[in-house]
Amino acid sequence: MTNRIQCLDMNAMDWVDFPPMNTPRSECQLADLNGYLCVFGLNTKYVPSIEIYSFSTCKWNGLQPRYRPSEYSKITAHNGILYILDFENGFLQFYDVSSNKWTSKAIGKSSLRNFGFAATESYLYVIGGNENGEYMKTVKRYDLSNNSWCELASLSRGLEHPTTKVLGSIITICDGFNVEEYDIDIDKWNKLSCLPEEVRWTTVSISNTVFK
Repeated sequence: MTNRIQCLDMNAMDWVDFPPMNTPRSECQLADLNGYLCVFGLNTKYVPSIEIYSFSTCKWNGLQPRYRPSEYSKITAHNGILYILDFENGFLQFYDVSSNKWTSKAIGKSSLRNFGFAATESYLYVIGGNENGEYMKTVKRYDLSNNSWCELASLSRGLEHPTTKVLGSIITICDGFNVEEYDIDIDKWNKLSCLPEEVRWTTVSISNTVFK
């Protein structure tokens, strides 16, 4: 458990220290919020909590959701909106950083955990995961406009804890071994390659900036 965050400067190829978080955390997830960095993880009391870092002020502040998420919740962000998906309690929360407002929706409870989570302008994507001990191949899409779920083209195999990143109309995922991409427009998966042996099963972030 630590309050330390580092960023890899891709130009200098060197690690840069951020100011330390106010609260040490473990099992952290990160999301980019258009000028803010959001960190979700377990604090020293093993309670899920959120801290947000402003790149303009270089300061950390606590961010309090409307409802406390479970430790198995997943976060993602798109266009300045933070999404928290909590299947254990059956709700979706989202935070608009520009208006500093939270809203929430009931989505139904599920035992699905450790899934990949990605967002676009109109949809949320839930990829793989573990449900009752089974690695899932399913890909589910949530329509933000009409609050409905549908299933898309399945994965080639069950995945747990896939790292996800939306790049235009492509969702790229990495499970610590393989890198695959999903084309939203044609609803099709394409396997790109295997990771080199020396970095397999390490923590991977698919982004222009890598945090650790």
